[in-house]
Amino acid sequence: ETAGILTQQSFGARFPRIYKDADYKGWFVSTLLICAWFGSLIFSPIVDRYGRRNSIVIASVIFIIGSIFQCAGHSISMLFGGRAVTGLGVGALTMVVPMFISELAPPSSRGQLVSLQQLSITIGILISYWIDYGTNYIGGTHCSPGTPYADGDSFNPYTDVPLTGCDGQKDASWRVPFGLQIFPAAVLGIGMCFLPKSPRWLLMKGFENESLKTLAYVRRLPTDDLKIQAEFLEMKGEVLFENNSRSKNLVEEIV
Repeated sequence: ETAGILTQQSFGARFPRIYKDADYKGWFVSTLLICAWFGSLIFSPIVDRYGRRNSIVIASVIFIIGSIFQCAGHSISMLFGGRAVTGLGVGALTMVVPMFISELAPPSSRGQLVSLQQLSITIGILISYWIDYGTNYIGGTHCSPGTPYADGDSFNPYTDVPLTGCDGQKDASWRVPFGLQIFPAAVLGIGMCFLPKSPRWLLMKGFENESLKTLAYVRRLPTDDLKIQAEFLEMKGEVLFENNSRSKNLVEEIV
């Protein structure tokens, strides 16, 4: 979607350096990806401390804040800041969502659900390109239809923008795609409030009874069902093993 926005003349008129400078444009696009990588690395302590569900809500809020800055951007620094914040949210969600899915889903469905998540991301990218294609026509596709290009070949934001600004293509052509990102992130953040916490995370924090009840709830079986008991004991054994291994490594580092 960003690639399409960067070719819109209204965006170029507002931010000519990003539009014309290929290196600067590359940094603008890469800022989100770099911060997404960074966000996936630093978000792990938050996930362990506040839980998978709450971390997804936090990441959604971060993403929304970044999207607002991009949508309302009136300076290059504001756009870059918005891209960076949005990237942190994307990286955090990329890390924690598959974890949340795998810890709630039955073992037989984990691979299918995580694959469905990846497919949904790809479909979302496709939809975003079509949205950007449609918003490109808000006010027309040219910054100033009545102003001929100075070099007669292509649009140059330094020479082809009237003093009063674009009288053709509107700023909404690129602000709307940035702003629409807020809606799915808000749906995700609000929707997560109605989902249960990860039973594995609850077990890691010592809430065994709540973990067992949550596991039974998501499997739609009573807590005394043999399948629930077997899965709960298996999960408990894995958590105890991980905690013991972590404690041994900590002791070895101290010694």
